[in-house]
This record gives sequence, structure tokens and C-alpha cells, in this order.
Amino acid sequence: MNKVQYNLYQCKTKQPDFRVTKGKSVWVYYHGQECDLREILKSEIVIEFDTDDQNKAWEGINFTGINLYNAGYTFEIWDHEGKSPHLHIRNLPIEHLSKDELRTFKRVFIKTYVPEKYLDCVDFSLCGIHLLALEWAFHWKGCYGIKKLLYRFEPLQEKIQ
Repeated sequence: MNKVQYNLYQCKTKQPDFRVTKGKSVWVYYHGQECDLREILKSEIVIEFDTDDQNKAWEGINFTGINLYNAGYTFEIWDHEGKSPHLHIRNLPIEHLSKDELRTFKRVFIKTYVPEKYLDCVDFSLCGIHLLALEWAFHWKGCYGIKKLLYRFEPLQEKIQ
């Protein structure tokens, strides 16, 4: 099993009915087909800083990461060599929320952990039902590289308790 297949397998076990697509066209429920985009999972928050200023994007990633780490969250930083890396916070116990409650929770979560200075750059559209470039695969636009894991941060267990 390669990294792309493994990532899709993990998504499927966390949320059995999630959608994928090849290019930004028709979404289908994942059943082993080739794809390069996937739906953001209900238990996942993705934070992207949508700005042409890469220094500001990286500052936003770093300071948000510090806040998440200090709060006891596990998170990952992924990059496809585009405008901004992405922060992924996974396995949150929010799958039971309705679509509107999920969107609201994700917005409030982001506003809680992203420093105010960087909120103007946050892509809040990722709080709703949204497609996301698939991990370990070439970016669907074709002008960026493979979306790779740069860092995974896991806080010390005593902080979580």
C-alpha cells in the first residue's frame, strides 16, 4: 500500500462515506478510484493562510502551531509548495455536529488559536464542506508539487490530562 492509498484508507476508516474527485469536477464517494482531491473530514480542521506574503503565511503557521501545541492538540503541517502550508488538526470529537454546527465550531476554533494579526489571511471556506488536495499526491492544479508532511507535533501527555 503506497502513502496515497494509506491516507485514503485512514480517511475511510474515520469517516466511511467521504468524497473525492479527480480534478475539481464531480465529487464521488470514495471506493478505491484514482483521485487527487478529498473532502475535509468532519473530525478535521484545516487552516490555510491565503496570502501572497509567504513570510506572513509562515508566521501564521508558526504562531498558530505554538498556540495549538500549548493547548495540547496534535497537529500536522503539510506543504505542496504553493502559497501557504496547511495545518491539519485531526480526530476531533465533533463528527456528531450538524453541518451548520460544524462550520460554526471550526470558525470559533480557528479564531481561538490563530493570532488576530493573521485572521485576515485565513481561508474560512475550509470550515464548510470543502475539497482539499490529497496528501502524498501531486497537487490537482498541476502547478505545485506533491503535498508532503513537513512536521507532526504531539504534545506531551501530561499537558493533555
